[in-house]
Amino acid sequence: MPVGGLKNGCGICHLSAVAGDRSLTRPGQHTGDGPGIDRAITLTDAVTAIAMTLLVLPLAETAGEVEVDRLAGYFADRGSLLLSFVISFLVIYVFWSAHGSAYRRVVEADTDIAALRPLNMCWLLVIAFLPFPTAVVGREATTVSAPFYIGTMFVLSVLTSAISTVVDRHLGTRGLAGWTWATPAVFAGCTLASLVNPDLGLLGLLTLAVLRVVEARRSRRHTPDPPAAPAPGAALVSPSPPDLEGAADEHLRAVPTDAGPTGPSRSATDA
Repeated sequence: MPVGGLKNGCGICHLSAVAGDRSLTRPGQHTGDGPGIDRAITLTDAVTAIAMTLLVLPLAETAGEVEVDRLAGYFADRGSLLLSFVISFLVIYVFWSAHGSAYRRVVEADTDIAALRPLNMCWLLVIAFLPFPTAVVGREATTVSAPFYIGTMFVLSVLTSAISTVVDRHLGTRGLAGWTWATPAVFAGCTLASLVNPDLGLLGLLTLAVLRVVEARRSRRHTPDPPAAPAPGAALVSPSPPDLEGAADEHLRAVPTDAGPTGPSRSATDA
């Protein structure tokens, strides 16, 4: 085998090994126990979709009681069931959106936060459980069923705020972390109010709509502006590809040659 071919082969093997080492230690790669960020997001979306679908089952079970010419009377009799369905659907959507925003920032930062795994597991547990208290309060809103229902959403809001806080602190965006705990405060107040008057506790959830608007405006203030677009007619400069051949030549120059006689006769013998 020619010496030049052997050296080139060693150079290629060395570059492959260096590239492999860099790929194994690139920032943000999942190296701990448990699922990666992509699988966690996929599972979250699946569980959320199923939970939102299950919310309608109590209404579907009463479809046999509907008289086509008396739809208004049906909705009047089942108003609490319909209201609990709408509230739970919107609450799950809002918290799923906040959950997705936090995880999107984790993906964009190309990092892995181990503390999110137990929080996400508990978050999914409450999401999957929420259709049950929704069906209970839909049958009758009392000083027992309403606190049970709103209290479940309070736990969900605490977990969502905890996820956002962990992400904010890890990424250094602490300006938004404190505001996210305003939502659990509203749910806590509504839970306490429902212990006295269930209707008052449920109506107090309307405060969340105003809170959501204010939170969205604050979130936009902390979002960095996108990079400015290049001026019309300006040439776009693309980064040059890595000089692999130059790196290989540099490595070959560093590889020591075998000691011994050199010359035409030695080259012919090696060939």
